[in-house]
Amino acid sequence: MPKNERPITHTDYQDSDRLLNVEALANIGSFEWEAATDKLEWSEHLYKIYGYEPFSIELSFDFFLSHLEEKKRQGFLDALYTNAETGSQYEFEEVITKNNGDSAILLSSIKPILDQEGELERVLGVCRDMTEIRAHDKMLSNQKAFYERILDQLPVQITVKDQESKFKLINKAYIQATSNNKVNPLTDSSKVSSDETDKLMRAKDKEAQSTDEDVKFETWVKNTEGRERFYSLIKKRLRDQNGESNDLLTIAWDRTDEYQLEEALRENEERLTVATVGGKLGIIDWNMQTGHVNANDTYFTIIGRTREEYTPNFESFKARLIYRPDLELVEKTFEEITTQKKSHYELEYRVTHPTKKIVWLSHKGSLIFKNNKPHRIVAVIQDITYRKNYADEITRSNTRMNNIIKSAPGAVFTLRPQEGFPVLSLSDQITQICGYLPKDFFPKGDIKFDQIIIENDRSINRTEMMKALADGRNEFQNTFRIITKNNSEKWIWMKAQFSKNENKEEILEGFLVDITEQVNAEDRVISAALQAEDNQRQRISEEIHDGVQQTLISSLMGLQNVKDVIQQKSPEIMDQFEMALQTLNSGVEETRGIAHSIMPKSIEDFGLIETIEQVIDQLNSNTITQYHFFENLQGERLGRKIEVSLYRIFQEAVNNINKHANANEVNIQIRKSKHVINMTIEDDGDGFDFSSFNQLKTGFGLASMKSRTGSLSGNVDISSAPGQGTTILVDVPISQS
Repeated sequence: MPKNERPITHTDYQDSDRLLNVEALANIGSFEWEAATDKLEWSEHLYKIYGYEPFSIELSFDFFLSHLEEKKRQGFLDALYTNAETGSQYEFEEVITKNNGDSAILLSSIKPILDQEGELERVLGVCRDMTEIRAHDKMLSNQKAFYERILDQLPVQITVKDQESKFKLINKAYIQATSNNKVNPLTDSSKVSSDETDKLMRAKDKEAQSTDEDVKFETWVKNTEGRERFYSLIKKRLRDQNGESNDLLTIAWDRTDEYQLEEALRENEERLTVATVGGKLGIIDWNMQTGHVNANDTYFTIIGRTREEYTPNFESFKARLIYRPDLELVEKTFEEITTQKKSHYELEYRVTHPTKKIVWLSHKGSLIFKNNKPHRIVAVIQDITYRKNYADEITRSNTRMNNIIKSAPGAVFTLRPQEGFPVLSLSDQITQICGYLPKDFFPKGDIKFDQIIIENDRSINRTEMMKALADGRNEFQNTFRIITKNNSEKWIWMKAQFSKNENKEEILEGFLVDITEQVNAEDRVISAALQAEDNQRQRISEEIHDGVQQTLISSLMGLQNVKDVIQQKSPEIMDQFEMALQTLNSGVEETRGIAHSIMPKSIEDFGLIETIEQVIDQLNSNTITQYHFFENLQGERLGRKIEVSLYRIFQEAVNNINKHANANEVNIQIRKSKHVINMTIEDDGDGFDFSSFNQLKTGFGLASMKSRTGSLSGNVDISSAPGQGTTILVDVPISQS
């Protein structure tokens, strides 16, 4: 026996078994490759990762490469050669083929060892099997995409309460309805007294908790402005996997428009024959790989079929449902969305109906991709027969009206393009839009037309009008907000043209359309997407923090506990052990960073102020822009919803500044007064022409700021000009915190 070697003892085998158990616990394996001799050694667990019995095969570098996915081989070699020049440690993620033919994803941490002449002597490495983690990440991503698209289509309001009647879930449609319309079908007063409404809701909750049947009822709800809305509600007891009753689900939808339409139809039999019950939506989920289609009951009601007599799929749809003249349109549309990979589409077409003969459908859908190929279509179907017939009726009776007025009837006007916009003529529809009568406007009345336009929009509207005149354009259109007679806010679309009257005086003729519902609908979609994103971010962050990270930390602590033993008993493998410790510690730090970027845990633990301070410290260290932060909360915490919303608005603003502003300094302030939380973000960057900025096409970033602030019953104002920087002012009522 050589002098420098000692006999292998029972303790050595114990240490080896212990190390193998540690590797198996962390699902990692180690290897060593000698470049000169091509000698390759694997740890026992690395054999198992590759699907071989330990030490059952002869190893070599070519043997390793043969198991590496072909398209990854050159990348692996390039990385090895590059880092071998400096001896730098690096990481590489590869896909291998196991002994049984299955694929596995390995994350390797590799350290080239150089000799005294700087030549590659050997390579040490640690491999971790990431297959299950990557599969889990992919599953979460697919689930998130699916539920986000479903939530985007749902117009109903959904809440879930626990057994103590505390809310566990409130969806965005519910939040949007309560914040925009000030209507809460679960708590606000109705036609009866508030006490009676509360009594009714408690009774329905109790009834739902005592039965497995759906509890359905309808009620009138009065908002804070005294306006009554008609709601349909369903309450249902939810059971867990053990069959125990835990939570109470409530689904509510506003049926006011539908109810009022039904009342009007009862007074007019002619309208009743062509109108459908508005507002009910059919939902379909089409798997384009299998051809299978799932559809809700409303869809079958709309097409006049039952599940027993009709199986929904694309072929039966073309053969049995589609109205023959519209078949080419439908086929062309679906061919375009699949070949051009359109994520969203809309179309209108006719289907045959057993009793109504022909029914017009509005079809709005989203295309979901898998492996960059069309995988599924989720769509919302609505019966628009009444709308189509009504549009045809308008067209027949108003053949001389232009196409815009045909499709979007509003108030027709003739104004002078002067200060105050003196009214020459104004149709009666203006009363439906703003509450004022035509005679109330100047010069007949005291109300000047531009006085009802919100001040900031008024300036933008006048600038655009004067620009159109200066450019010699005959037509002018814009969107702006007005304050109605009852002090509510509405969005208006105006289209007009310049002409001259019989006295050769300049006049402005056109029409106004109330687009408030359209704008609110877009806000609800954005709010639903933001809420789904926040919920998913928090869930993923918590799973990483409470699951993956805790497992890694436990493994790290276990390895550290045996470090001294290994150093004493097996010093020859200490370098490998130290490398494994470093790799595992890097994994802990990396998962912590990922969880923090998805949903900073510091918001939950330390609050908005400390989280923003941490971000600003990082920004000041990594960017040339200097950020300054001021606040007067003095350690006071705000509610979670307001803290997360303000943090997301802050994030969006900072991203825009870093990408576009070229700013030297940014001042951020968060101040609390008696009634309002105020956040101001001001930069001295390039700015932009806000007067030409279309407020309805701001992009998802600024739209998300508007939606998040609106969900808190607050306001956001943005002011900017070229070369004068940008200021964002957010005000949130103190009651929201």
